Amino acid sequence: MYQKDDGQLQLPDEDTERQMYYLTNELLKQAGYERYEISNYSKPGYESKHNMSYWKRKEYLGFGASAASYIDNERYTSICNVEEYIKFVNLTKDDEEYLMPKSQSCVLSKTNKMEESIFLGLRLMKGIIVDDFEKEFGCSIQSVYGEVIKKYVDMGCMEMSSGILKLTEKGIDVSNSIFADFIV
Repeated sequence: MYQKDDGQLQLPDEDTERQMYYLTNELLKQAGYERYEISNYSKPGYESKHNMSYWKRKEYLGFGASAASYIDNERYTSICNVEEYIKFVNLTKDDEEYLMPKSQSCVLSKTNKMEESIFLGLRLMKGIIVDDFEKEFGCSIQSVYGEVIKKYVDMGCMEMSSGILKLTEKGIDVSNSIFADFIV
């Protein structure tokens, strides 16, 4: 049972949580940190290489129970149960079960890749380079998502400038709702 569920932990209300978020942002900025992603800050040049690879949809390998990997346009997750994973790790080449059981796997369609490009790219403070989207997918971002983009630009939650689409501060606050609108 979680401490919140049994009353041991009192979480702040939504308004307090937002104020804490803004204060954290300001304190980190004053200390020389930059927000490079919605929920990640670093000193310039020290951004997480793993996170940046993930947000830019680069290939990566994950190791351990429930680890995820992305290779050749396919996403994998390993054995979720820790005990089962440990049992597998302790097998030898002589054991009949030596090969890792086929984990959950998902080949991404073009639509899946476009959706991921949008919601992962919008997590980055630098946003999405519109020309890169067109080069990768062979269609303009406007032709696929024009109505959604217009909706959020008009609401002040997104901006399109110099060929870059990104969230505004207002958009960051409601980013999950925005991301959901980009999923077909």
